Formats: sequence, C-alpha cells, structure tokens
Amino acid sequence: MTCASPSHSSFRAATGFDLWGAFAGLKTVDSLVVRGAHSDLLSADTVERMKAENPAMESVIVPNVGHAPTLEEPEAAEAIDRLLARIRT
Repeated sequence: MTCASPSHSSFRAATGFDLWGAFAGLKTVDSLVVRGAHSDLLSADTVERMKAENPAMESVIVPNVGHAPTLEEPEAAEAIDRLLARIRT
C-alpha cells in the first residue's frame, strides 16, 4: 500500500516496505477508514483496494475535506459510532 495509489511504487522504492502484506493481517478485523474527499495522500483507488482486501472494513468519505478530517464531521462521527457498536458486541 502506498499513500496515493495501490499501483504507485515510490513509497516502496524509497523505504523498501510493501504495506499491503501488513494490511493483510487485518483481513478479518472490523475497522474503519475515514477519507477526506479532497485528500491528495489517500486515493479513492487505495480505499477501494483496502475494502477489497478487508471485507470487514467500512469506509466513509467526508465531503469538502482534504487529507485530515477532524473526525467531528457528521459522516465520520456516525461511522465511528457504528464501528464502536460492532466491536462492543
């Protein structure tokens, strides 16, 4: 996994790390990815691959926000509440 695109290799080339292998360890873990709609670091394609790799993951897109949503946006807060409800059971 790279920040911008699942096929982009600059992170791996620069660091020697392929994060998709580590991400595979979360395959059955309930999780959440919150992406700002205007993020230039976490691409929509990467989020789609993350969801494909981990069917237990929910994703939410926060409109009109860049890379770092505050998590106080209604979309983010509601998704966090859903995640907490799932993992508390």
